[in-house]
Amino acid sequence: MTVQILLATYNSEKYLAQQLDSILAQEFQEFEILIRDGGSTDSTLEIIREFCQKYPGKVTFAEAGKAGACQNFSRLLELSTAQIVMFSDHDDVWMPDKISRTLECYRKAEKKHGKETPILVFTDSKVVDEELNVLAESMFRHQHLDTRKLTFPRLTVQNVASGNSMLINRRLIEKSTPIPGKAVMHDHYLMLTACAFGKIELLNRSTLLYRQHRKNVLGAQNYGVRYFGNLLKSGREKIRSRFMQNIAQAEEFYHIHHGKLPPETEEFLAELMTFREKNFFSKRLFLLRYGMLKSGFLRNLGMFIII
Repeated sequence: MTVQILLATYNSEKYLAQQLDSILAQEFQEFEILIRDGGSTDSTLEIIREFCQKYPGKVTFAEAGKAGACQNFSRLLELSTAQIVMFSDHDDVWMPDKISRTLECYRKAEKKHGKETPILVFTDSKVVDEELNVLAESMFRHQHLDTRKLTFPRLTVQNVASGNSMLINRRLIEKSTPIPGKAVMHDHYLMLTACAFGKIELLNRSTLLYRQHRKNVLGAQNYGVRYFGNLLKSGREKIRSRFMQNIAQAEEFYHIHHGKLPPETEEFLAELMTFREKNFFSKRLFLLRYGMLKSGFLRNLGMFIII
């Protein structure tokens, strides 16, 4: 079974070679790395060409074109051909058994749920600094994320799985693509799709070093009072805008899949379509009624105050 690893790059010269080396050193070797660049202006393309020449058939450069992270990965999904796909950020380091362990979990899920079931497997990761010093052994604990309650309403307002830890099958890709323009991120949209139409499996172990640095698109910030203090400093409207992006993503999901959803998901999304028109109290009652909640008391308190 060949695994296709989708790697999106953008001004990645500082860490890209180290990440590619960590993938190429995997215990499981039946894979192809497919790279798309989002418009780099540094030496990223040169590094990619060097790896393509050194590892023909193993590292493939698909195309380049200006794009943000979500659009870059979305395009890679459209270009992918394998039955099993994983995602790679350009600045992490994979542990040697990342593919083999995640694939083992997937095979158990496929045996349990069937080959025609859309399946998503995700794992934990270690949070590290720029020099790979470990800041936290578990990103889930570091961010106080509850991976047990993966209901559609909860996933609507908070994605708990990072794309760099995911493995998905062809059935999920077919159900998810093309990823719509209102998707917050590709990984968030894939989680919603897997929750609605397939199965989500957690491999509760760290399989990569999730590097934190100043240029992270999304980082693994520590959950706590300081974190929320910094959020509040960014402004109430900015925080509310992020919440409404989640709502817009869910609305788009409903438009695409209306009439084909499980009854409980259909009911929830149909009611969510009127969320913008609800008054102060109705919005909060709606969140409680459907369990549209985040991980942790402080996150929910903030959501109830700000929306």
